[in-house]
Amino acid sequence: MIVLYAPSAPELGGVVDYSGQIDRYADKHSPFAFSLPAYLTVAAFVPGGLLLFIWALRVTHFAPKADAAARTLREDAAAGSALPAVRARITSAWRSDHVSLGDVDGTVRVTSDHKLGLSLEDGSEVRAANRGGPPHALALLAATLGERPGWLCGARNWRLIRNNQPVVFVTDEGEVAWLELDRADFERILAPTTPVQPDPNRSTVLAPTPTTVLPGAHWPWLGGLLLSYALATYVLMVPMSWGAALSTTAAAATTAVAAFVFLARRRAALTDRLGHWEVRETRDPELGPA
Repeated sequence: MIVLYAPSAPELGGVVDYSGQIDRYADKHSPFAFSLPAYLTVAAFVPGGLLLFIWALRVTHFAPKADAAARTLREDAAAGSALPAVRARITSAWRSDHVSLGDVDGTVRVTSDHKLGLSLEDGSEVRAANRGGPPHALALLAATLGERPGWLCGARNWRLIRNNQPVVFVTDEGEVAWLELDRADFERILAPTTPVQPDPNRSTVLAPTPTTVLPGAHWPWLGGLLLSYALATYVLMVPMSWGAALSTTAAAATTAVAAFVFLARRRAALTDRLGHWEVRETRDPELGPA
């Protein structure tokens, strides 16, 4: 144990050093000696290492399984197999809002389901979900590919795919959009059709991904991150007591977390303003009439 004090001013008291930092400072003559013990420094890497492990597990284990259904369709098309297909065109983007009782008394919860409406050559309609992209981008996709005729294609080996079926909509100009149909809709519309042989000389390209950047959702959280950075910089550059440094650091961390929470909530509030939506609202019977 080392006690640091000023002999000329004993009334100031002293500092008791239990971690050996004063001894390291005297040996190295460097302010970097005032650091966390080695075991704490190693422990600080544990959360980051755990997050990295979860990310790697998701990429190597779960992502291939999630893409297995789409890979089945992709392999069927690449092999030149005849695919179940019907003529169709995109008509509109649909949003179904279901209003139910909220978790807190006096509030309601709104659950939204986003689908893309397609009109088939026999006059019937079907609604498909977005696959591999944000649901709220469907309105922008409808504005880009709307009313352009094309083929709605499914996998030849669709019986090997559980639950929802991946499909692609290919315009006559060769633009491709990946979508997803409920299995019941697939069995009703695509399964009974006569398979169509793809043209091997026809080139296709993915439809441009519509941007969903929302200025009203991004500038507040960026401001929060700048404030968090400013607070962290203030702690590093301005001498202050231990308590003030701890409080300011906690404020910086809280501001950074709050910025991302605000981003998620703000995006959820603004996303349905993108493009034009055909809206249908349903209510839980418990709520009674509107």
